Amino acid sequence: MDIKKLSVIVPCYNEFFTIGPLLDKVNAVRLPGGMKKEVIIVDDCSRDGTRELLRDKLASAKYDGINGLKVIYQEKNQGKGAAIIRAIPECAGDYTIIQDADLEYNPEEWSALLEPVFKNDADAVYGSRFKGTSTRALYYWHALGNKFLTTLSNIFSNLYLTDMETCYKLVRTDILKSLNLESRRFGIEPEITAKLAKLRDLSVYEVPISYSGRTYSEGKKINYKDGIAAVYFILKYNLFPGQVLRNAQEDILYNIDSSRHYEEMLEFLKPHIGRDVLEIGCGKGALTARLVKLRKNLVCMDINDKLLARLRLQYGHIPSLEIRALDARDIKAAFGPERFDTVIAFNLMEHLPDDAAFAQDIRTLLRPGGKFIGVVPAYQAIFNAIDKAVEHRRRYDFNSLAAVLRGYSGLEIRRYNSLSIPGWVVTGGLLRRKYIPKMGVWLNNSLLALTRLADRLTGHKIGLNILFIAEK
Repeated sequence: MDIKKLSVIVPCYNEFFTIGPLLDKVNAVRLPGGMKKEVIIVDDCSRDGTRELLRDKLASAKYDGINGLKVIYQEKNQGKGAAIIRAIPECAGDYTIIQDADLEYNPEEWSALLEPVFKNDADAVYGSRFKGTSTRALYYWHALGNKFLTTLSNIFSNLYLTDMETCYKLVRTDILKSLNLESRRFGIEPEITAKLAKLRDLSVYEVPISYSGRTYSEGKKINYKDGIAAVYFILKYNLFPGQVLRNAQEDILYNIDSSRHYEEMLEFLKPHIGRDVLEIGCGKGALTARLVKLRKNLVCMDINDKLLARLRLQYGHIPSLEIRALDARDIKAAFGPERFDTVIAFNLMEHLPDDAAFAQDIRTLLRPGGKFIGVVPAYQAIFNAIDKAVEHRRRYDFNSLAAVLRGYSGLEIRRYNSLSIPGWVVTGGLLRRKYIPKMGVWLNNSLLALTRLADRLTGHKIGLNILFIAEK
């Protein structure tokens, strides 16, 4: 893996005696592969002279081993979590690591945390104080409390770690920036862990690190109250995390198990899918995974390079599959006329400013008798806050679809997900929430068999989503 820069976030509060030596250590660290490092210090309104020391030291010291050093001064003390959240938008490295300013953790061990990245393309790496390396023997009850919190976190996150509370969390920067983090104090540790665990396809590793813990007389700040609060945050962010990702559309994409919902649709669609197929907006590949099993000549495309990179890792070895980075608005020029027997676009048209022009571009790509197959949201009357959050421009019914698909010789529609209509109306309409609560996601996935039965009983005439087949 080609990693060019590491971003280092240093939350700092009243660290007059350690911030200088820490910066010297950070400056001296040499990273593998010639990686550069940038440092973002967030001084959380220190009152012991740390601020003044930082200004003086940065004005006089020469840090030739640091490629970018920035200090952010908080106007009031807000906590470690607030400092980390403030620093994340400033990070420009490929990966980001959190480094406390108190010298309990040794920057020379960053290379050990980077090893799973280079060897296994890890998305996140935790440095564990409990995996068999040298540590300073201090408080038994403090260590026991850490192990209890880690076990509790593991139970609810289903992510097996030995040290959830570790400061050393190395995370791919784009993933860290995508998380909707909100904890202001030490709750940031269980929150990051819980929200990483919600992104089910991430690769998380753990490596042993040394630890030189401080005593309370030496300035240690965390106490039993923070431990009690951590229990609350573990339960909160694992059971009721709210919006996990900052982007509401991506949050829904990750949370709803789309692949299970697609299974029945694909059984119905199999006779309509020809030999040469184009899937537009493949995203995480929930539909792609099913389409490749049909052994068609498949081209799947999306504008998200990171999602496409994951698809290439999973399916790049399949000779009949082509994966392309392409905007949906450029398909006509990219492929030329009468290239495909089938074009599939699930959950895409509602986002486009000109859906009618897009439909005509697809008609150009299709051979005579070819099929345009899509899924769109139903019922404009229930358009609400969630639609706006995920950047829907509209919802559809038969007449509005027919107008968009003018020129096609036939249009068949089936509605799906009928039992989700009340939840959608209440959550996004009455409550005006901009995300789907995890309880709603759990109900949606758990009641899938019942939803399928309800869809059949209504003859697929009622549903939150419309599946359509338009023939050229």
